[in-house]
Amino acid sequence: MITSETARNTLNFILFQIGWFAPVAGPFAYWPASKLGDVSLPDLPLSLAALALRWLLVFPLLLFARKSLYPELT
Repeated sequence: MITSETARNTLNFILFQIGWFAPVAGPFAYWPASKLGDVSLPDLPLSLAALALRWLLVFPLLLFARKSLYPELT
């Protein structure tokens, strides 16, 4: 039987893993969109690096905001 504590620990572990994965996966989600013409990436390596930096900074801030605004979820 899965308890709420087990589910909470699993969710926290998954979010921690996503936190490390976001700077890599986030920018590459824009790459197929640029091939379809929905997003314009003028210099692909530089654009992906800038997006990775933004994901590296913003995603942990969003996780921190979730933890501080909704303590019942952590």
